[in-house]
Order: sequence, then structure tokens, then C-alpha cells
Amino acid sequence: VANAIVLVDAINQQRDAGVALEEAIQAAAAQRLRPILIAVGVLLTLTGFLWIGQGLGYVRWPQSSFMIAQRQWADYGSALAVGGLLLILLGRRLRR
Repeated sequence: VANAIVLVDAINQQRDAGVALEEAIQAAAAQRLRPILIAVGVLLTLTGFLWIGQGLGYVRWPQSSFMIAQRQWADYGSALAVGGLLLILLGRRLRR
């Protein structure tokens, strides 16, 4: 809810500055999307690193709580970490 209020406020501020409605919506959405992409990217990256650590044996969890092998945890973790880093890079490339 708070993000929607901030988004509408950013659109109204740009409209008051004389920007067309469509341009104001696009600019405000890009401005609000950046922190969301970076936050999701960080969470994915940290989760991926945790899974890589479990897959390589650095993080010890009970073996009975997981149904896949350690190698698969490392593979899934690396995919998550790469996806998270890509989201962070995408978020940083968006204009402020």
C-alpha cells in the first residue's frame, strides 16, 4: 500500500511540473521499480549463497530435512545467486 501511495505522489509531482500523463507514469514507475528490483536481487543472491554453502558442505543442516543431494543445492544456489545479481545490475541501470 505504501508503495502505491508513493507512486501516485510521484506521478502527481511530475504532473504538477508540466509533464504529460503517460510520461509521468513511465518515469514514476521506473523510479519506484529500481529499489524493488535491488531488494529482490539482494534477497535472491543471499539465498543463493546460502544454498551454495549448504551444497559445498560449509553450512550444516540436518540431512533428513532435505530431499535433494548437496550438489543440487549448489547448482540451484548458483542459479539463484546469478539471477539475483542480474536483478541488482538491472536495477542499477535504471535511471533515478
